[in-house]
Amino acid sequence: MNILAGSFVTKKPVKISNVSFQRIDSPLEYNKKAQAIVLKSLSSKYVLLLGSVELIVARYGSPLSHLAIVAREHGIPVFITTSEIDSLPTTGKFNVTEEGLEYA
Repeated sequence: MNILAGSFVTKKPVKISNVSFQRIDSPLEYNKKAQAIVLKSLSSKYVLLLGSVELIVARYGSPLSHLAIVAREHGIPVFITTSEIDSLPTTGKFNVTEEGLEYA
């Protein structure tokens, strides 16, 4: 079991299970089959993907960043992790646990 520690930027409880993810460095790399994206930072260049994703995970960023605020307005949870994402596989599945996001 692999866990990404961190916290959600939302007031509602998040119930996510078996969500496919893709780690990307540019919006152009996004594969529309992935339900979640994993980013190095909450850059506003990813706002264009909000209509296609159900979850955003980022290593760096603020709950008050433009992307986090717009995602909240669209009902998309944002998870800011305290774990390094470079060792995360490029694709996989997420489940929410009490400790954070479990991935495989």
